[in-house]
Amino acid sequence: MSSTSHPIRPKRNKTNDPALDPAVVEQRPVDPSPVYRPALFADYRDLSKLRYDYPLVLARENDGAVVHPLSTVINRILREIAPRGPEGERVRCHVLRLEEAVRGIASRDGKQRLLEAWERGADALVAAAEEEERDSLKESLQQARKALATHGEIIDCDANATVDVVTHLWRGAETRKAGAVLSRIDRLIQRLEDMLEADTASSPEALSAPSLQRTMGGAFVEAFDFSALGRAIQAIPNRSPLPEARKKRISDAIAVLKSQRLFQHGEFSFDAFVFDSPDRAVRAHEKRLDEIAAVMRAIGVAELELANRYRESVHDTVSESFDRRSLKPGDIAQFPSSLVLLRDVNDSAVIGRALEAVASGLPMKIVVIVDDLSEASPLAGQIADMAIGLNEGFVMQTTASQLGRSAGYMAHGLASPGPALFSIYSGSGRNTASIPPYLAAAAANESRAVPAYCFDPGAGSDWADRFELAPNPQSSRAWPVHPFVCEDAEHRRIAESVAFTWVDFAGCDRRFDDRFKSLAPDAWTDDMLPLADYMELPAEERAGKRPFIIAVDEHNRLVRRLPDEALIAAAARCGRRWRSLQELGGIDNSHAARLLEQERARWNKERDAELQDRRAQAPAQARTEGESSAAPSSANGVHDATVADTGTGPEGPKSDQPYIETLRCTTCEECIKINDRVFAYNENKQAYIVDPTAGTYSDLVRAAENCQVAIIHPGEPHDPDEPGLDDLLKRAEPFR
Repeated sequence: MSSTSHPIRPKRNKTNDPALDPAVVEQRPVDPSPVYRPALFADYRDLSKLRYDYPLVLARENDGAVVHPLSTVINRILREIAPRGPEGERVRCHVLRLEEAVRGIASRDGKQRLLEAWERGADALVAAAEEEERDSLKESLQQARKALATHGEIIDCDANATVDVVTHLWRGAETRKAGAVLSRIDRLIQRLEDMLEADTASSPEALSAPSLQRTMGGAFVEAFDFSALGRAIQAIPNRSPLPEARKKRISDAIAVLKSQRLFQHGEFSFDAFVFDSPDRAVRAHEKRLDEIAAVMRAIGVAELELANRYRESVHDTVSESFDRRSLKPGDIAQFPSSLVLLRDVNDSAVIGRALEAVASGLPMKIVVIVDDLSEASPLAGQIADMAIGLNEGFVMQTTASQLGRSAGYMAHGLASPGPALFSIYSGSGRNTASIPPYLAAAAANESRAVPAYCFDPGAGSDWADRFELAPNPQSSRAWPVHPFVCEDAEHRRIAESVAFTWVDFAGCDRRFDDRFKSLAPDAWTDDMLPLADYMELPAEERAGKRPFIIAVDEHNRLVRRLPDEALIAAAARCGRRWRSLQELGGIDNSHAARLLEQERARWNKERDAELQDRRAQAPAQARTEGESSAAPSSANGVHDATVADTGTGPEGPKSDQPYIETLRCTTCEECIKINDRVFAYNENKQAYIVDPTAGTYSDLVRAAENCQVAIIHPGEPHDPDEPGLDDLLKRAEPFR
């Protein structure tokens, strides 16, 4: 922000409450105890009027659980039913009004069926419509209803959103798993029963005359001699009944598979696998291991019997000794995983148990929901970082505002065979109640207080495969920067770029109010500096500077808030942590940069040595060639690369003339792609400047910036009237 002292207020747009129009609100003194929010939130007073990531639709598609923003569902419908032109525009307007109505219903009434909210919204719109519009509105909404292919529950970003999304995706993963195992078990049971039934059907009792007569029915009593038929069948060679021991083995396996309680036929029983503490989940898992072992033993026996490969001398011993100690991780992974939901945990022992469960590789999905970052145990806010160090399970950190965008990552982690830990900031703390949970969660992510990332140890052998720093706003920057438009007291438009820092997020929390000094525009002074700029200064240059963030009160009046040293120090710690995550995510990695610099220095040294050799040889060569020719060869229009283009002649290049150190060219083609009339290759496939006037000074500067080895020197512009020359000269300065 500028340090100008005139009053500035946020510029109203169509998303603001008209009652807060800064054009009609008089400039009053700052309220001694106002509720402040970041200035970038000035346009977001009523989220129900905006199209954004919420509400979310928790749906099932292709036998799996998915999460869609309502806006995505509406966009799909509009692509199908709204043609281009005036008629399509009418339909779009009507359906977008319905979307706004459904969004308002979800915001007011909470979780409900999408279809129910849809119909309520449609009825309300039709009832409120003008008579002349009602028929066309009904027609548009009926078209949209027919095109609605997504069904499920709709939720807003409230205190329950995280639990709703996680349990929805977890149930989807477990239902798919249950379906696969139950299908396998059912097939085994059916085939084993068929085997026993076939054996029974060929027994002497089944082939007796009375039994055959009952089987054939009364209509054939006079037509057959059932005694003779039975004797004939029993005389068929190679028909041997199942031994009693084998029949018992098969019957026992069927009994175990039918009585297992790990999966219920039909709807999966979820409640038995949801826990509120790691200890309870671990104890329940231990109890289930014996039953898992029994089922896996029965499956093994069944498959061997069906393949006629069971050998008592070998497999009896193996089967009898098979217990929980015999289970492999792949065996356990086929059965239900536990979901552990922890909320605002303040007990470090509980956090420790959760990490122990991850470290032990237990099939648990642990979700730590943080409502209040400053009140929760410090360990709760750092549990994801600590879990990564264990290198044993899927780890994800995000915020409630990112749940829609992160649903794919979450579904992958919840379906992973081993442990998974999720740390999610909900934005529903009581001390940020002055702003909606969505904005609080988004502020935590924007400010780098809760960066979003995923760690999947099963994705590969190195950090590039395992760790992903996404999605985060402007992830290559220290702090995200956004445009901010204001009006001064005379309603003149002022546009600024504003960074959103950790201190801006802290400014949403009422408990930090006494850590700020808030100043109205008439108290602003020239020694004030935006916090992001202040933090980039070396310590010795900060003296005499006062850092600030900008905020608005409930009347949309702009103030500067000056944080104390403790908040600035906390922001610095947050910035350092973010920088570490950037490096893990491959953004400006210091090791890679150091290696690149070392390689560049080595390469430059080798090139310089080669250049010195050529310089030493050039005078003798020039004298020899001068005796046989009046001028250097130019048959193909190529300049003398040794002298003219490298700037290595006795006097070097003129400072105002563009030139290339041709001998150092690596043939990357970057300059040729920019303008092949200015740049060309010589016979050695190395670049030189053909005609600097064949293009713009901008071409020369861009080529210098793109050159991988920094050998292009733009010199001075040949056209003093070229647009943007001041900026181009600044950009060219490092290459002169």
